Amino acid sequence: MTPLHPVPPPIPTLINFATSPLPEYSSHYALVIDNLFTPEECACLLADAEREGGDWEEAQVNVGGGKQMTMSDYRNSERIMWDSEEKAGWIMERVRPYLGLGCGTGSPCFVNGGKGGGGGVVADGGHDGTSGGENGGEGKGGIEEWISESAKKGKTEWVVTRLNERLRFLRYGPGQYFKKHCDGAYTTPNNTQTSFITLHMYLTGPTPESPPTFPSHNSLANPTFFQKVSNAILQTSSPLSSTTSTTNAIRGGATRFWGVGLNHRSWMDVEPRVGRVLLFQHRGLVHSGEEVRGGVKVSVRTDLMYRKKEGV
Repeated sequence: MTPLHPVPPPIPTLINFATSPLPEYSSHYALVIDNLFTPEECACLLADAEREGGDWEEAQVNVGGGKQMTMSDYRNSERIMWDSEEKAGWIMERVRPYLGLGCGTGSPCFVNGGKGGGGGVVADGGHDGTSGGENGGEGKGGIEEWISESAKKGKTEWVVTRLNERLRFLRYGPGQYFKKHCDGAYTTPNNTQTSFITLHMYLTGPTPESPPTFPSHNSLANPTFFQKVSNAILQTSSPLSSTTSTTNAIRGGATRFWGVGLNHRSWMDVEPRVGRVLLFQHRGLVHSGEEVRGGVKVSVRTDLMYRKKEGV
C-alpha cells in the first residue's frame, strides 16, 4: 500500500516507571511505538475487520469459569473478535524489531513466577474471551523478571513465538470507558504457549508528528500537581515535545496506568494516536480505558505468545 503522505519513522519509547509518578511499577514493562502503522493501513485493517469479523457487539467482562457478563457500569464499549493468522502475522512482523528494547538479551521474555493480583474481574485474556487462569483486580503482585536475569536463578525461561490470532477490535464513543483492571493470560489448549504481554494498536486519533509526551498525575505530591513526562521518565534518544495534528481528534480515551496502595490516585496516560502501538505486561499493571469525551476511539488488542525455552 502506498501511503498518501510522507511517512515519519517509527519512534519507540520505553517507559521507565522508576522515575515516573508510578515507581511501584519500576520492574514492569511498557513500550510505546509511534508511527508503526500509517493511517491508511489502520483504516484498511478496520475495514477488513468490519467486513470479515462480523458485527459490532457489546463488550463483556470475564467473571471466571469461562463465563462472561455484560457490566456496562464497568465496561461500556463495543467489540469485534476476528481470528486472522494473516493479520496477526503482519502486525507481529512490524513489531518484532522493537521487542528487544529493555530486555538486555533478545525479546521481552519473562519468568513464569510470582503470584497474581488481588482477584476480581479480568479483561479479554483468553482466545475465546476468557481469562485463561490469571487473576485480575488491583493487586500489585506477580512482577515477572527478564530472561537476562532469570538464567542466574534457575527459573523457567520463555521466548516469544507469535501474536495471538484472535484480534479484538474495540470501539469507544462519547461516554464509553473500561474501568480499572489487569489483563488476563491465555494458554493454548495443548499447554505449549502462553501470553505475557498485551498489544494495543490504535486505529483512530490524531497523527503523531514528534516524540510523545505522557500526561500524568502524582497524588503523593501536591494534589494540584500535573506534569508532562520529561526525558528522565522515558528511555528515548529523542527530545520530548508534543506536536500532533487535530485531524480525527479524540478527547479523552487514554489508556491510563494507575498506581496501587497509597499511590492509587496517581496515574500516567498513553493517549490514542493513529498508528501507535502500546505493549505492556499482563500481570500486576493496573490500567483503564478512560472515558471518551469526543470522537470515536478504535483500537485492536491482542497478546504476545511465548513458549518455554528448549534445553532449560
